[in-house]
Amino acid sequence: MGVSNHTVLLVCRHVSAGDALRDTQAAYMGIFEMKQGKHGGFIDYVYTDVESDTTVVLDPINLTLKSISKSTIASAGYSYEFYNSDRASAGAFLGARYWKVDTYLEFGGGLGLLAGRNIRNTESWVDPMIGINGTSAIGGSNFFVTGILAAGGFGVGSDHFYDASLHVGYQWSKLFGTTLGYRLFDVKYEDGSFLYDVRQQGWLLGISFAF
Repeated sequence: MGVSNHTVLLVCRHVSAGDALRDTQAAYMGIFEMKQGKHGGFIDYVYTDVESDTTVVLDPINLTLKSISKSTIASAGYSYEFYNSDRASAGAFLGARYWKVDTYLEFGGGLGLLAGRNIRNTESWVDPMIGINGTSAIGGSNFFVTGILAAGGFGVGSDHFYDASLHVGYQWSKLFGTTLGYRLFDVKYEDGSFLYDVRQQGWLLGISFAF
């Protein structure tokens, strides 16, 4: 992470699944899709608020760090369904993804340059995006599997990003379904002294409505 005076600070942490869940203050995700025939459009929104406290340097220096990172990811685009049968479908899409990252670092204790220092930084950018998606029923049951794979950036905004998810669901009726899945995305963005090189992943529990 870079700051305005071109000082670069890198803090590396290995976070367990339990710590990640505890540090997450809020997380929201929603996908809205509309389709007519083979053509359609979509909106995808993700928001996360993660706060953590850690000791960077142990006693006797005892330098501590409180970090708050709030990220907003909003995507929109056009989709085209190139395959459709009674039990499966597949399509491709292209669009744009907007990123906004708000970061706050508060240092406590310690000695020297970082002692008692607070750092705030906000960055935003837009990436082009392409991808594929697909859905298939499992046998003759109401269970189904769906997946999405997207990539973008290409040096326009970020250097690159990729986004992959896989879900297993159950269709209770034509209008209502539930899903359990896993989503992973990785992005690398650099602008001057600011470096945002992040991978986020985790389980998702969701519901779907069709109108």
